Parts: sequence; C-alpha cells; structure tokens
Amino acid sequence: NVLNNSFLNYLKRAEFEPVLTIFLDVTELSELINMIGNDHKYLINGGYEDAERVRVIISPDEDVDFSSFEIKILKIDYPQKFVKLNHRNVLGTIMSLGINRNVIGDIIITSDENPEIYVFVVSEMVSYLENNLLSINNYPVKIKEILPEELTNIHFKEGIDKQLIVSSKRLDVIIAGVLNISRNEVNRYFEEKKVLINHQVCENRHYECKSSDLISVRKFGRIILDEEVKMTKKNNFVIKVKIWH
Repeated sequence: NVLNNSFLNYLKRAEFEPVLTIFLDVTELSELINMIGNDHKYLINGGYEDAERVRVIISPDEDVDFSSFEIKILKIDYPQKFVKLNHRNVLGTIMSLGINRNVIGDIIITSDENPEIYVFVVSEMVSYLENNLLSINNYPVKIKEILPEELTNIHFKEGIDKQLIVSSKRLDVIIAGVLNISRNEVNRYFEEKKVLINHQVCENRHYECKSSDLISVRKFGRIILDEEVKMTKKNNFVIKVKIWH
C-alpha cells in the first residue's frame, strides 16, 4: 500500500524532526492516527475549523502556529452573473492541470446570494495555480491569495436540518434514514470503510450514536446528530440531525 508506506516514512522521520504531511481526507487521517498511536504527538489543521481535508504535523515543536502547516487560501473570482460553479467544476478543472489531489485541501463555495469560492492548497502550489488556472467551464477566473483572518467574515454553507423517526440510534439505522437507502447499501459502505465517526473509520454498524457525534459517509457528506426529541408511542426515536451534502 503506497499510502501506508508514506505514513511509515513520516513516522521514521518523526523520530528525528517534526514532519508535515500532505493533505489527508478523513479516512487517511484516521489510518495515520491509528499508526501514530501513543508514539508521537501530533497537530491537525485544514485552514479553518471543521475542515475535512487536513495536514498533520507529527512530533511538533512547541512554537507551532498556522504558518507551520504551510497552507495557503486562494479566492477564485469568476463572472457570477453568467455562471454558477459547483465543487465538481472547480476540482475537476484543477485536476485537469495535472495536479495531485493531495496538494489540495477543501474547496468551499459559500451560501451567499453571490457565492464565493475558496480553495486551500499547499503553499508551493500558489504560483502554479495563479499562472495556470485561468478558466473554469470556459469562463475566465482570477486567483487571489487571502489571509486566514479574512475567512472570519465568510458565511459557510449551512447544514440542512432534518427530523427523523428511527427504530434505534444505531449508526447503520441513522445512515439508512438520513440517506434514504436500504440497510444492505449501508452495510456495503461499512465493508468499504467509507463510514467514519468523529473522523475515525468505524466498522461497527451497531455503534450507538450520541448527541454531537459527527458521522461522515464518503461521497455523501456529513451528518451531525443534534438531539433526541422524543419517543413515539411505538417506542421509536424522533431525532434531529444536521446534514451537509
């Protein structure tokens, strides 16, 4: 496994110096944390709170700050009056430039009336994207690097509130209810290790979910269990969840 070999190299180097990883998705992060165990300290950052794709510093120095993660934030300006761009448009165009996915972090499209696009990248990719990412879907774009503090006024996409009636708070039951799919389909996601609880791969479909648990299903989005509202007369649970697709 190429990825596991990379992780092993990280851990060998971390014996002698702090090590900074590439961007990792939630599954890769879970695997790395399991491999680190109690052998090293580590810090995680994806450029903003609740980022899905993150970089990890293993065996960090005491004076680590955001700059140590070498994450840059790019704003993509585009003609909003003429085109509506989505995550797939942006990522697909970036990948078409021959860039590896692991140098790109999250791509955020805000939920304002005039949505703005932000891309988190490793620092060494900034000039390349500024010079080569000139259009998306045949519409001209301009790349501008912004400072982390400029994100504070950005309205991130809000999750969708949903109320469900479920027979139990088991993980597989909640996923089936939220995604409106069969239990057999849910079981396949567990077998393919696509289900995570609080950023850790979870293979236990019988896990009893708790309030504030973050459930991630790869390619489907994230779910947060808000609260249990009440029990029905048939002893089913009425729960509230927040969903990000």
